[in-house]
Amino acid sequence: MPAYTNMAWPEDPYGTGQLWRQEPSLLAGFAVCWAAGAEPAIPVSYAVVYLRLHRTRPVELTGGVSFGFRAVMAITEGDVPELVRLLDLDALRARRLAKVVAGCRLGRDLRDLGVFASGDAGRGIGGLGAAWDDPEGGNPGLARVLDIAGEDVQPGCDMAAAAAGAGIDSSTVTIAFELQRTIDETAGMARQPPAGDSLATQAEGGMVRSARWLAACSTERALICAVTAGRMLGRHVWEGSLDIGAVMAANTWDCYPSLEFGQRPGSSCHDPVSRLTGGTR
Repeated sequence: MPAYTNMAWPEDPYGTGQLWRQEPSLLAGFAVCWAAGAEPAIPVSYAVVYLRLHRTRPVELTGGVSFGFRAVMAITEGDVPELVRLLDLDALRARRLAKVVAGCRLGRDLRDLGVFASGDAGRGIGGLGAAWDDPEGGNPGLARVLDIAGEDVQPGCDMAAAAAGAGIDSSTVTIAFELQRTIDETAGMARQPPAGDSLATQAEGGMVRSARWLAACSTERALICAVTAGRMLGRHVWEGSLDIGAVMAANTWDCYPSLEFGQRPGSSCHDPVSRLTGGTR
């Protein structure tokens, strides 16, 4: 099962096991991508992004944004339980150790993920979901939760609207705002087995690129949730408009080498399906 990260310790992002390190103050942003072609919909990728916070003042991001992340992709339906298990661990750690946990309509995702969780693999999802449903009634020792969509944003344009309101240049967002149809098509390509010996290498390459695209989509969404929440809370500031494509390129270049971030709408590289399939749908 593909997993992508730029962190040395993706299983311990808060440094709790590193006695020589001071635990950082972090904001965690989550995003989940679903394949809607099945009933029920199946989670195909998720990502968690970590942004540093300062204890007493806002963090200035004008000069650049550094973030850590982990993204996981479920190639087959058999991978879904492991994806849910890892997400549950990340959710459990974030609720207990992060200062803020951000997402966009994440409560709905957490409720739907509960169907796939079994045994102990649901404590983090269930606990964060409960906090999401009652953000004012949580334990003061746990992370603050923030849904960037808010109650007054129309579903379907919530992430884009919240990002624009926070000062993010939407034209620099590469794949986070893609239609559900595109995600469904890409998930199908990622799960398509080789058709024959002569096509095996080509098919395998397409599967890898599709898996990377889905992981990158959830990563870019989680990043947008994180920086938007930081701006909304006054914990992150920047001048002008934030270039998400440049931030993704700087922090994920070695994880998603086949993707180009920051392409403007209308350019030949902006269509992710064309990029993955060599120009054909």
